Formats: sequence, structure tokens, C-alpha cells
Amino acid sequence: MYLYEYESREILTKYGIPVEEACIASNLEEAKECLERIPPPYVIKAQIRRGGRGKLGGIKIAHKKINALNEVSRMLGSTIGGFTVRKVLISEKLNILRETYLSYTIDKGQRSYVLLASPHGGIDVEEMHRKRPESLLKVYIDPLLGLKEYMVRKVVKHLGLDDSLASIVRALYNVFIEYNCELVEVNPLAITDRGVFAVDRRIIIDDSYAKLAPTPSISMLWERYVNELSEEERMAINNGFSYVELEGDIGVLGNGAGLTMATLDLVKLMGGKPGAFLDIGGGASSKRVKIAMSLLLKNKDLRCILVNVIGGITRCDEVAKGIVGAIRESGVRGKKIVVRLLGLNEEEGKMILAKAGINVFEDLSSSVKEVVSTNGACE
Repeated sequence: MYLYEYESREILTKYGIPVEEACIASNLEEAKECLERIPPPYVIKAQIRRGGRGKLGGIKIAHKKINALNEVSRMLGSTIGGFTVRKVLISEKLNILRETYLSYTIDKGQRSYVLLASPHGGIDVEEMHRKRPESLLKVYIDPLLGLKEYMVRKVVKHLGLDDSLASIVRALYNVFIEYNCELVEVNPLAITDRGVFAVDRRIIIDDSYAKLAPTPSISMLWERYVNELSEEERMAINNGFSYVELEGDIGVLGNGAGLTMATLDLVKLMGGKPGAFLDIGGGASSKRVKIAMSLLLKNKDLRCILVNVIGGITRCDEVAKGIVGAIRESGVRGKKIVVRLLGLNEEEGKMILAKAGINVFEDLSSSVKEVVSTNGACE
């Protein structure tokens, strides 16, 4: 669950992490009230559930109230990075002397938490770390032992700051643990003429944990998150599917994250535009495939669907039954469906699909070519 920045800001405030003065607005009247309380110049930030908005025009600076209102008016209702902007965060513009970076995330390969810290933060932090990888400090934290004081001191020294930062490093770790986060990020953690502030914040909470609604605050965040999802996204969550909507018109259904990602890459490489992808995982029954396929068929933005399944613990005949069942029940017409089946019971699966008049391929490249036209759209 990717939180809005204003939600992340509220959480950090509860843990005593310094933040700039700001307020949230969903219309011009609320924006006017915010501007009365906050001193100029102003920073107007579009609230969307993704990063990188600064490079997409989602963060603007205004020196006068009229300019700030114009930016708010422009942002509200606009689409940035595939998301509709329904709220903006209006904040004071701090006098930033230096930007640093601090985050906690999970390294699944190491089976460990990892603390990332750099004396270089801001909008181009990723490019900076590519050019100067030595500037990014990685501190691995055993989940059973937790954050130790020597780790905190190491981070403070690396960032070139005094011990006043130590409390922020500890507090951010507490947020990471107590909210069961996949990511807690402050970028930049800004050094200003008034002290250190967490100026831009990003928090991602594990969906499985959030669904349990263990506390009233997380329950509220989860309810708000789910209510903003499309019908297809809610359906995916309720059935435990990994489902992501994109901006193209080709739907991709695969089994396994690696296979699904590789299929998306090939679609893009051949000029197609993925509009959504869904991973059914391993060992999916015909019933589960039917639900997954129905979900993609309901997506009105998809003009064609590419199914790429390699059978192992997943049986190809079960996949075929699910596909045919979904098409018959949905009554959806006009979507081109191309299937590539390979593996356990593939011949049985191909026979089921052939009887239903569905295109079946053995080769992935040929199946992708079938769904991608010369102008990059489905035929």
C-alpha cells in the first residue's frame, strides 16, 4: 500500500520527526485557507501514489498566493504519471542548505532489513548514486536483533551531521517496524538554517499486513486506499493476485513474476504498450484462472490480452479451461486473445482452446507479434 505523501508526513510527525509547515487541499477554497496559514514562498505538491512526480511537473514553487492558486487549479483533476490528482499538499519553502538521503527497506536476497544513507539527496538521487556508488551507505540490520547504536553513529558520521540526527534515524526505524513497511524513505532529509527536516516522504506498507487492519490508523489508510482502486484492482486484491494497471492497451497474464516481467519487456520491445499485467502464480486451478481472465476482460482500456503460461505445477489444461470459461461467462466481444502455452498437459490445453477458436502459439515472439500492430496498438 503506497501512501500519499501527506499520510506519510502525518505518521512521521507522530514519531517526532521534524517536518515543514503544510496542509492538504482538495479544492480551491481549502487551498485559500492553507495559504492564509502558511508563509510564502509556497511549495505545491500533487498527491499521487508513486515517486518521481517532481520530474513530471507534480511539484511547483510559487512566490505569491495568486500563483500558488493557479498551480493548485492546474494540478487538481490533472493526470500525472497515470494517476488523477485529487489532493495537493501546500507547504512552506524551507531555506535548504544541503540535501541528504535516508531510507529503510528490505533486502530479500540477504533476508535482512537495510538502512540506506547518502550525503547526496534530492530529485536526482538515483543518478548521483549511479555515478558515485561509494556515496550510498548500506547498513544491514538483522530483523531479530534490530537497529544498534553503532549503526546509528555510522550513519550520522557518513552524512556528515552532528548527533542531533541520531533521533531521526531511530524514529524512522520505529516507523518502518511498527507499520510493517516495505519502504520508508526521506528524500531529501534537508539541512536548513532552522535545523534538519524530513521534506519529502515515502512510505509503502505491506498489503498483507494492511488488510488485517491491526490498528484504527492502518484500517483508515487501507479503507481509503481500497476505495480509490478500480473494480479490477479491488477484485485482484480480494483474490490475492498481483495486478498492476498501466497506460497501454495490451493485457498480459502470466504465471510467475519473472515470466510476466519478461513478457512485458518483449511487448514493449516490439512496439506494444502494456495496459495491465496479472500474475496468477504457480499451481493455479481453472477456477483461479477464470477469475484472473475475467478481471482482464472487464478492463475496458484493454483491446487485447496475451496469456503466457509455462506449465509445471501449473497445468496447461487447467489454464485453458479457465480462459474459455471466463470468455463464455463474461460475454465480452471485440478483445483479441492470444495464448502461448508450454509445458505440462499443453496438448490437452491447446485442444480446449482450439475448439473455442482461440489463437494458440508455442513461440513467445510470434505470440507477441500477433498482438502488436505496426503502430504499437492491438489489432
